[in-house]
Amino acid sequence: MIEEGSVTLPIDVPETVRRDMSPFYNPKMRLNREVTMGVLGQESGLDAVFPLSGTGIRALRVLKEQDVVDSVVVNDINEHFPGRFQQYADRNDVDLCDVSVKQRDARSLPYDLRSYDFVEIDPFGSPNKFLDSAIQELRDEGLLALTATDTAPLSGTYPTTCQRKYWASPLRCTAMHEYGLRILIRKVQLVAAQHQRALHPVVSYAEDHYFKVILRCEKSKSSADAILRDHDVVLENGERVGPLWTGRLQEKDVLDAVSLDFESGDRTEELFETLAGESVVNRIGFVDIHDLASELGLSGPPALDDVVDALRDSGITARRTHFSNTGLKVGAGVERVKEVVERV
Repeated sequence: MIEEGSVTLPIDVPETVRRDMSPFYNPKMRLNREVTMGVLGQESGLDAVFPLSGTGIRALRVLKEQDVVDSVVVNDINEHFPGRFQQYADRNDVDLCDVSVKQRDARSLPYDLRSYDFVEIDPFGSPNKFLDSAIQELRDEGLLALTATDTAPLSGTYPTTCQRKYWASPLRCTAMHEYGLRILIRKVQLVAAQHQRALHPVVSYAEDHYFKVILRCEKSKSSADAILRDHDVVLENGERVGPLWTGRLQEKDVLDAVSLDFESGDRTEELFETLAGESVVNRIGFVDIHDLASELGLSGPPALDDVVDALRDSGITARRTHFSNTGLKVGAGVERVKEVVERV
């Protein structure tokens, strides 16, 4: 039996997660699900689609813990999904009067539906094959949430695979997860631009074994063109990384307005607070204080809070970043940061 938020399911928690599991439940994705709920809590009257529902726990939690959807489509290709989802809904007293339960291939499902305001793509591996159909039917101002668990190619372990799947060159380095996230965002934006849509990141983060981004759709040729102008290559120690998304990863207004009035895990509030903080500094990459201390030949790295205070006293904005426990997003160049760190 598993319990998550206000939902219980008669499923054993697996020791390891595999692609062939059925029903598919990953306890490590609780944070992922709650980030979706935190963002959706600011919306209302949504027509929502969950093409890759697995156990259906994401949709069940939204239905039971939020009051934001007018209609929901839940889908999974597993032949037992419709009956199983009905049982889970009954067990948790979830009303399915505005819910359509389907057993289809997620790649073709959106084409058969009317347009919608929200879709969540949470596959095992890359979201690539689901992007085209999901984006084409997304309404203006609608939200697309997607997850990629193939972090190794995006983070530089398999650069040829990344080039083939995401049309960009990654790099294994301190900032590899931020670069990988930005490469993923660019790929999704390129697919959207084909359909005259601009996708603007609302919330983006890297966590353990996956990347997640929620984007808001704008139906506009000129906005799609503007998005493409924010795709570029960056240099890291003389090596080219990208092309990747160079714009903002978060909408600070959305992060500031998140209300976790559902049964969230301890990590959820911490993540939202960190993302809101680092969104103040709109820079690509971050400074790793441990690396910097080693480069400067210091006897040991100073405490991050002491560095933040010293930078602030010098008129430099600095915030912790979720990409690294020893990293700071800093509104100044590295040489300026070095001067401050040497004095801490």
